[in-house]
Amino acid sequence: MSTDSSCSIRRLTEDDLDALYRIRQIAFQDNVSWRNTEVQKVHEASLPYKWGRFDDGELVSSASWYPFEMYLHGEATTVGGLASVVSAAASRRRGHVRALLAHGLETLRDDGVAWCLEYPFDTRYYRRFGWETVSNGFFFELPVERFARFDSPPAIERVELEGESLEQIGDIYAKWAANYNFTMARDEGVRDDWTRILEGPPWLENSPRFVFAMKRAYVVIKLERDGDSEHLTVLDYAFSTPAGRLDIFGFMNHFAGQVDTVRLQLPADDPLVMEWTNFIVAHPHPLHARVVDVASALSGLKADEGLAFNVAVRDDFCAWNAGVFRVSVDGGVTHAEAVDAPAELSVDVRALAQMLSGSVTASAAMRTGLAHGGAHVAQALCRLAGRGCYMPLSDYF
Repeated sequence: MSTDSSCSIRRLTEDDLDALYRIRQIAFQDNVSWRNTEVQKVHEASLPYKWGRFDDGELVSSASWYPFEMYLHGEATTVGGLASVVSAAASRRRGHVRALLAHGLETLRDDGVAWCLEYPFDTRYYRRFGWETVSNGFFFELPVERFARFDSPPAIERVELEGESLEQIGDIYAKWAANYNFTMARDEGVRDDWTRILEGPPWLENSPRFVFAMKRAYVVIKLERDGDSEHLTVLDYAFSTPAGRLDIFGFMNHFAGQVDTVRLQLPADDPLVMEWTNFIVAHPHPLHARVVDVASALSGLKADEGLAFNVAVRDDFCAWNAGVFRVSVDGGVTHAEAVDAPAELSVDVRALAQMLSGSVTASAAMRTGLAHGGAHVAQALCRLAGRGCYMPLSDYF
């Protein structure tokens, strides 16, 4: 039986990778990492972000904490990305993952990071530690004929993700991505973002992917056969104007007669979501968000002068977040600090993540009991989100 005194947490080194691969064989049924040199290169490149908990020198659990640049409230900022959380089968239920999560969140806080995202294997597990599901759009599979009403784009070209084409596509993406919270900046700082979108992760058998550029939009697709059916999957897209959005849908008509269905992900605020609800399919990966530091998350946001309120936050896992915070505005941006004063609104840290990310409206928060107190304060808090929440699955980590 392990004890806290026999356990330690540190960054992994290359010498730890064989032990990690053995753990992944059972935890992820990963029979690729230990024998595929290309996948091993990915693990080696991510060593600066991999942490492990050791019991008497033996690796018993591991997690990766990536410092991704994401758009949040209209600005690119560092957001933690928790991934690849694994435990050795013989060492589970001994608090090793809990210890890794506590250590990682404290490290993020000390580094000035206000938020952390993750794609959970089970949303119920990470909710215990303060993560909560946030809006991440909907997935659709619909007959290609549903796109017949959209006109064909005036000009479209198949391109490679390099040189001038990549610069053009990158500009279109940046303009589109800044409209949402938690879209990746794709700055290549942690990984080769664009290469990964085009080639797919090396541990999967990937179908060829094709990039098509339009004047105001782009789209990345792949074609697949499933039995007797042909499918087109939209892997990634962005547009810089309303006309660009229509060009993407119009391009789907070019495949009428070749494919039976089109699969794509849309953000929750796209008007077509309402029309196409009967074509929604299961979301493959819910997105979880956690407020790492309440004061930081509530500070630096654009707001009208005169805004001021006190919000009480409950956080049973990160003690520094528990308490009442005064939010005020100076120079058009918010400032938040812990105060000893009555609260006008009370939320737990999970509800705060949903409200401040733009995933839940103030009306819904009050109506469903996520928030308690003044409705006008809930409205003020939700307005700070500034926009909705969305991360394309092409940026899965």
